[in-house]
Amino acid sequence: MAEVPASTPEVADFPKPAQILQADLDHRMDSPIGTRSPLLERLALHWLNHFTVSATAVPFYVGYFGSAFEQEAVRPYILGQFEDMLLATATHPAMLCYLDNRTSTGLNLPRGIRRRAGLNENLG
Repeated sequence: MAEVPASTPEVADFPKPAQILQADLDHRMDSPIGTRSPLLERLALHWLNHFTVSATAVPFYVGYFGSAFEQEAVRPYILGQFEDMLLATATHPAMLCYLDNRTSTGLNLPRGIRRRAGLNENLG
């Protein structure tokens, strides 16, 4: 059996969602002020407002995914095709968590029958 390295991080060493959210908010306030391309920052803020994910709705999930949502699903597509940004934002884990898609299940699947749950229409 393999030995665990002495430098294995403890759970307490990982940042909490509130800490990550605060760092994201600090970055969001500093970016527009010190940027060389204010138009792109305004577009980023516009699209982040349009494709919003709430940090308070599902704090654990969205707190960790919020920054990734901006960096992976919005910013790369600011000057691209809207369809590409729409697909990237709609399939990003932050959006799926925000829209409670993690609880969605098929009606006839064992999980759906057991939980008396079905398809979640928030994403639709």
